[in-house]
Amino acid sequence: MRARDLAVGYETVSVDSDALDAARLMAEHRSPGWLVPDETG
Repeated sequence: MRARDLAVGYETVSVDSDALDAARLMAEHRSPGWLVPDETG
């Protein structure tokens, strides 16, 4: 077994995303957090 077999993908939102919308999406998906990459990734 490898770490990639256990890894879970995380959703992303952009730095321009509305914070309340992001919080709602996190709640709907029961996600502990989302990645917020900048324009360079």
